[in-house]
Amino acid sequence: MKVIVLNSAAQVGEEVGKIFCDEVNAKHNAVLGLATGASPIPTYEYMTEQYRSGKVSFKDVKTFNLDEYCDLPKNHPNSFYSFMEENLFSKVDIKPENVNFLDGNVEPVAESARYAQAIKNAGGIDIQLLGIGRNGHIGFNEPDENLNAGTHLTSLTESTVEANSRFFKSKDEVPKHALTMGIA
Repeated sequence: MKVIVLNSAAQVGEEVGKIFCDEVNAKHNAVLGLATGASPIPTYEYMTEQYRSGKVSFKDVKTFNLDEYCDLPKNHPNSFYSFMEENLFSKVDIKPENVNFLDGNVEPVAESARYAQAIKNAGGIDIQLLGIGRNGHIGFNEPDENLNAGTHLTSLTESTVEANSRFFKSKDEVPKHALTMGIA
């Protein structure tokens, strides 16, 4: 494993953005696993900048987002779908049909199986962007969960709800469940 130590979020965003753009330039139909939250925004800004300057195209790329809230409409301003539209997808040439999300408004077991199969059908994920939450969660896989789980429904811990409440009008509006890719 290569470890890179940097001094700022902007430097991290640029370095990670370079890695993702290099992957896409090496494999025009790369399958990208993407995440939401404050941490990846500099990465998406870098990727957008590279697209605008003609250094990368996302037209053949497929994406799979890490997770999505349950019981939140797809176009709600705080859905992860809306986050990705605002921060990346609307700014590059990715085809809408190549963008994949979990649907937190349908039966979770069937949706988890559908998503896992869609990833498999795409040939797996070539590169995955992850962040680690305040309590050590990856995606919405909380530290006490089964690390062998595939895509699944999870209950959000109080600390995760609290951390995400800054995006909502009140803590009571934060969804308490999400669908997430599992560590497996």
